Amino acid sequence: MEPSPGNKRFNLHDPGQRDEYVSIITTRPDGLKKPASEVRAGIDALDRHLPNANWLTISQGGTSFQIHTGSAGMVFFPLEEAVQLGLRLERLSTCKGFREFLVGFANPSQFLDSVFESRMADHCKARIGSLMFNPSYIINGFEKHPDFELATRWGTMVCECKSLNESDRRYAKRLNTISSVIDSATKATGGVPPGHRLEVHINGPIKGDLEQYAFMICQEAFGRMRETGHIFKNGPFAFCLELQSNPTHFSDTGIWQEVEIVGEVPVGLGPQYAYLRVTTERIEASRLRACGDLIHDAMAQLPRDKLCVTFLEVLDRASAEEAAKKKLASPHYKHFLAIGIQSSRGLHFIYKTPMKPVIEETFGPFPSEAES
Repeated sequence: MEPSPGNKRFNLHDPGQRDEYVSIITTRPDGLKKPASEVRAGIDALDRHLPNANWLTISQGGTSFQIHTGSAGMVFFPLEEAVQLGLRLERLSTCKGFREFLVGFANPSQFLDSVFESRMADHCKARIGSLMFNPSYIINGFEKHPDFELATRWGTMVCECKSLNESDRRYAKRLNTISSVIDSATKATGGVPPGHRLEVHINGPIKGDLEQYAFMICQEAFGRMRETGHIFKNGPFAFCLELQSNPTHFSDTGIWQEVEIVGEVPVGLGPQYAYLRVTTERIEASRLRACGDLIHDAMAQLPRDKLCVTFLEVLDRASAEEAAKKKLASPHYKHFLAIGIQSSRGLHFIYKTPMKPVIEETFGPFPSEAES
């Protein structure tokens, strides 16, 4: 039985199927808003440089690839990102050590890390021109292979890329779970009064059944909170009922998640529209430790007699910035030129004040922050 047109799958390693898919996806109204020549060039490069990528298949109506990332995990890799990856690989293909760099894409658990490394390497190569992947150094008696090195007029710069996105996703999932349970518990106990916001701060471990505990605490909290601004504490929870128009009580503490009421007309996001705001220090502390650990892991890969740069990929850069400043202040990291933080807000550097000219010439004039 032939698949229906909408369910047809294309193996993009096949030139004919590649042509057909690119023609469809770049001409339909809800397709990819890119020139067909660019899409084809990107997919051609993926096929050329990653010939064994079994994920390079897609349905006629699909705009994402399904990529297994190990331990039964899977991510949806958008077509547009895949096209850009292919174009980056083509630009990087002239670099020494490129074949060794490609090995990471064949390891499911390293695929997304390799994508991040390709972004940072492509950016650096565009600025510097000379880049080598997988250089070899003897560090503490062991042979190490940092991600890449740059030949600059300031000397050789050795770079290591680390990604926190997997940990960030776990932290975000945990906070989302807690927020959803508290949201359900508040509704089951009468709900938040109109025009008000319930603020919940978590400053310790939650033990036992989360749903049962949250329901009990919310019931007790609503019974005791007679007026706005009063903080009620029980175990790891602190509750406060506040008018939505008033400032938040825990706004500068840890990370937070808000639940908004959206009517027929969408409204802006923020505490003035939220009826529930959940904050926590514990997840933020875990994220801070994770960032510090990544920087420490990078140090173990980098030679102490060279200028070194670590690139971190994170979902939220606040924790990474704090961890970077602490590390750069330590004498153990005196060979670190800078720590670059890639987030949804762009690439941001934390560096020591005298190194500003080096950073701007090598990596570009970014909105960076000096660490004295």
